[in-house]
Amino acid sequence: MKIFRFIFLCILSLAMIGCTSLPSQNSLADVSSEDSSSAADSSTTAESNSSEESVSDDSSTAEFSQQESSAESSTENSEPETLPEESGFTWVLEPSIEAQSVLPIRDGDTPGSFNISPSICFVQEGLMGLMNQAGSILLPAEYADICYSRTAGGLIVLQEGSTTYQRLDNQYQPSFDVDYSLTSFVATTSYVWDPDTETILDSANDMAPYEDTSYVVVRQSEGSNLYALGNASGLSTDFIYSDFGPTGLINEFFVQDETGWHLVNHLGEDLLDGMILRPRLQRTIRLEGDSFSSSYVETAPYPCSEGVFTFQGENGKWGFYDASGNMLVDFIFEEACPVSLGNAWVKWNGMWGLITVDMVSAVG
Repeated sequence: MKIFRFIFLCILSLAMIGCTSLPSQNSLADVSSEDSSSAADSSTTAESNSSEESVSDDSSTAEFSQQESSAESSTENSEPETLPEESGFTWVLEPSIEAQSVLPIRDGDTPGSFNISPSICFVQEGLMGLMNQAGSILLPAEYADICYSRTAGGLIVLQEGSTTYQRLDNQYQPSFDVDYSLTSFVATTSYVWDPDTETILDSANDMAPYEDTSYVVVRQSEGSNLYALGNASGLSTDFIYSDFGPTGLINEFFVQDETGWHLVNHLGEDLLDGMILRPRLQRTIRLEGDSFSSSYVETAPYPCSEGVFTFQGENGKWGFYDASGNMLVDFIFEEACPVSLGNAWVKWNGMWGLITVDMVSAVG
């Protein structure tokens, strides 16, 4: 009996020790909960990282889309411009001629002037050619210079690499050499002011006093770059101009001051209500031995031609005015040439064409 009681107590003690050493269900649940929480946190972190990456990708996509949209917008903005309804001209030849530049035939005897002709010069890769008003090539762009000289008897050309001008025949082909030397490409004046006698002297006429009533541009002194206007009676303006150019009209002048170019009368009064004109680029060449180089210099606007001025406005575009200062065509062209035999070459949307300016009704 005592033996059975002893065995029973031993078994009971072992059972109690085993229960104490085992984890409780709550402890397992807590561990499971912590593991779950940790897994959930990891999942949340992963989802958060994934979300951030997604946002970043979306942002990049949005930025790329915005760039594409901007590019498309830029492409749309670069589409050809359309002409206003009331343009003040009609097309003779739609814009279809590609050229680096188109220039009227230079008057080789009168700096700053040009020749009235049905032909026009065009420039490609720095060399000049000649075409007619239909856009047909008369001379390929292979010449250093093409100009008109009364002293040489007509159109003359300078071959690339040559220093001798040649006369063109009726078929626009070089026929014989002519004795012609380059003159200044920009306007000059021979009239100089004499402050001692307060008279205008003509340096081209042995410094004889100028006795005409027509007004001329007068240099302050032979070494000066300041100009005034005057006639035999004296000066009508002060020496306030830094440059000038011919207009082709009596007692009207292009003059430049600190604000820009202006069209003025003989008293220096602005004929365009203060409108400032931009200078045009005059092509010049320089001969050095058997080679030449060409460049462009800023000079006065084109002289009036057939009652029409060709102006470049402050916006950089070109337009046409009549001799009285009334707008005929607004400043809309990329480039433009003077009217010649009723028509004028203009550049529109990167191509050159020919127009007839409407002289009856002014635009604006």
